[in-house]
Amino acid sequence: MCEISIIVPIYKVERYLKRCVDSILNQTFTDFELILVDDGSPDNCGRICDEYAEKDNRIYVIHKENGGLSDARNAGLDYATGQYIIFVDSDDFVEPDLLEKAYNTIIKGYDIVSFGLNIIDEDENVSALTHSDAGKEFKFEKQDDYLAFILRIFMNWRVGWEAWSRIYRRDIIEKYGLRFEDNSRIFAEDMYFNLCYIVHTKTMYAMKDCLYNYLRRNDSIMGNDIKKSNLNRFNELAKAVLVHYKRYPDLDYLCEHFSAIYYMIMYHEMKVYYKKETFDCNEYRDLFNKEIVDKDFMRMNLKSLKKENNLMYLNFPKGMVLRINNIINYVLDGNLFKYKIKNGILNVVTAVKDKTVRKLSR
Repeated sequence: MCEISIIVPIYKVERYLKRCVDSILNQTFTDFELILVDDGSPDNCGRICDEYAEKDNRIYVIHKENGGLSDARNAGLDYATGQYIIFVDSDDFVEPDLLEKAYNTIIKGYDIVSFGLNIIDEDENVSALTHSDAGKEFKFEKQDDYLAFILRIFMNWRVGWEAWSRIYRRDIIEKYGLRFEDNSRIFAEDMYFNLCYIVHTKTMYAMKDCLYNYLRRNDSIMGNDIKKSNLNRFNELAKAVLVHYKRYPDLDYLCEHFSAIYYMIMYHEMKVYYKKETFDCNEYRDLFNKEIVDKDFMRMNLKSLKKENNLMYLNFPKGMVLRINNIINYVLDGNLFKYKIKNGILNVVTAVKDKTVRKLSR
């Protein structure tokens, strides 16, 4: 047994693998095991892994048939013996003091600790990225603490959500049977894993230190996936999260108000992956009704969302929430006349309020 298990999923990264592994072996903190998961890589990655294992007894190599990123990480979790878990993607590399700083922070009593990153492009240009809520401690005492954190902090990427930007407690992972969902069925498996993990914690800390070096590759899986719609896979992600929450009676509050989480998951997809801030009513209707397979799940959450205005106000101004509700009604019933009437009323009310504000400010 060791203090930290580092899991590295590997597939077709021969060009980057040695830099990744060397950065881990050169850590100032040495009580770790390095689990290299060769996910059926067709290049020389498997051989490179074996060569490293022959030189360092802290390295264990898993050779398996290709099953995707989630499957490779899960294989590493099945083998891990460390008290804490860190994931590193095989085309990235880490700072020499990553383990030391992350470990020294989490042993202060936190259940999860996040850290910042450096973004590196193919030309080796570096941009440091510290999350907006870095330096903060979060405590979860009630279910509404989790809900507010998920809606306002987590889903707005204020502490990140990538698996490789955190150190986890393995006992929590094993106690609640946490594993990554099949990334051919869902999108953003890191988001799924963290949405399931965080609700079983009591404390979190977001470090300011940029300790992880993320390589932004033009040919990466993420780079290719954001060029196409993933709306249905996000719908499936939300379903998988709700399935996990329903397993635990103490998470009934999250289940009851899950529609707000659902909307923020889908909003993230619409905003980030379609590269647009706003959509007109027909775009919403067509995207939700044409692209989502499980329409019953989608419609159930949209119907429930209309009762969650107070939660929506955590992220959006009142006028925008009312417009969202109006669009949801149109997505659900397709009544364009009713939508235009309500939208017209909202426009008039907004214009009157704006005029009043301008008068008062003179």
